[in-house]
Amino acid sequence: MENQESISKKTRVDLQSLPTRQYLDQTVVPILMSGLAYLSKERPPEPVVALAKYLLKNKSTLETGTITENVSQNIESTTEGKINCDK
Repeated sequence: MENQESISKKTRVDLQSLPTRQYLDQTVVPILMSGLAYLSKERPPEPVVALAKYLLKNKSTLETGTITENVSQNIESTTEGKINCDK
């Protein structure tokens, strides 16, 4: 348990020291790309609200690191079928 806490703390410190572009690429860009893919496919009448809901529903996947695995699948699925906002 203590080891996980120290790793998590070290990761947060490492993120703080990154240049802006790398920080955004590692923290926000993956979930934003997934959310934008969702918007481009679904075309909701209120895209900002839909994106906000998508980000809130999927923020736990970002925290666990699984969102990066789903980004390419979501982008590819924009041409193949619907993206599920309820992931």
